[in-house]
Amino acid sequence: MTTRLAKVLVPTFIPPAQLLTRSARRDFLGANRSSLCSYRPAGAFHLNPKQNRVLSSMSHPSPSSPTDATTMDSPAESAMPSRSAMEEPAVQYVVVRRDLLATWPTGSVIAQAVHASVAAVWASRGSELTRQYCGEQEPAQMHTVVLEAKNEAGLLKLADRLRDNEVEFVLWKEQPEDFVTALAAWPYPRAQVKKHFSKFKLFK
Repeated sequence: MTTRLAKVLVPTFIPPAQLLTRSARRDFLGANRSSLCSYRPAGAFHLNPKQNRVLSSMSHPSPSSPTDATTMDSPAESAMPSRSAMEEPAVQYVVVRRDLLATWPTGSVIAQAVHASVAAVWASRGSELTRQYCGEQEPAQMHTVVLEAKNEAGLLKLADRLRDNEVEFVLWKEQPEDFVTALAAWPYPRAQVKKHFSKFKLFK
């Protein structure tokens, strides 16, 4: 299956009722040093850090500025779990490169998992599971499982597997180093995606 690199959205998540002001969002974008690439079968977006705007390879017009990103269409209905599946416990799998610990501080490696996780939650904001988890009134519980990959090749191999099985995810790419550091799946019912992550050990 041929897939274009999926969108790069503003890499932060804020509950809908508490959206940042335009000036606060601009301040965040100016300070951010990382970018992400998110797999989505429907199309592709990416963020140009130098120009500080969202560029689109889709056929329809893209937002003219990062502040417009919240008005983009929600993820495709086909990517959302069925009603029966949503009754199962939700889980988000996050996979981080173990080899980074050899040269990076532990806190910096943990930050990569956080970047990827938050970006995946934001990318999946149209999913019913994500809306329940981020709800203002009695938010639903969600398990987060943090696993480890040996290196970048291991992450990319997992990305290919998820893409082939149409599992939505985000690959976090650290800048200015420009290499992949972590992968986070969208929130899913555990039974639906567990098999794709069974070969990975818990991150320790």
